[in-house]
Amino acid sequence: MTGKIYPQKGGKKLNPSTKLSEIILVNGEIVKNLSYSEAVKKLKAGDVVIKGANALDYKNRTAGVYIGSSMGGTTGKFLPYVVARKAYLIIPIGLEKLIAGNVVELSKKMRSPMKSLNKIPSMFLLSGEIVTEIEAINILAGVSAFQAGAGGIGGAEGGVTLILRGSKNQVDKALNIVEGILGEPLFVE
Repeated sequence: MTGKIYPQKGGKKLNPSTKLSEIILVNGEIVKNLSYSEAVKKLKAGDVVIKGANALDYKNRTAGVYIGSSMGGTTGKFLPYVVARKAYLIIPIGLEKLIAGNVVELSKKMRSPMKSLNKIPSMFLLSGEIVTEIEAINILAGVSAFQAGAGGIGGAEGGVTLILRGSKNQVDKALNIVEGILGEPLFVE
């Protein structure tokens, strides 16, 4: 995991651990002897890159990803290849990352030097296939989903409330999928 965002004060931090490398798949199989840097150089039209983000402008179907590295981080390595070679970018991002405004304007504001409590990174803009909880449940169960709320307490701080519409079978399938992931353990305890 890279680009971790921690609270300025309090909260829990991850224990130091060995960094896991990116996962490179070729024809659905993990390729262990191909580095990330070499894999991006081999991208071609139709290949898929999956990259999460930090900010979601759902209305404009655009996302932003923080860049803390002066070299552009992982996004700076793959984005030129994705664009130039017409690879397909999938952006899985939770609705808790929804921002109030336009991510393009936010990105411009983040380019200016500023004072902050913690280091404010710059932001790359990502355009690709946005996949939130809404799209995921549609892909998996064929239902239409609408966000009706967000947040909570006791572990539901990043949760969302969705209204589902579809046939009885589709809604039942969606509910079974969701019930299967409820109670997922905390990432950091």
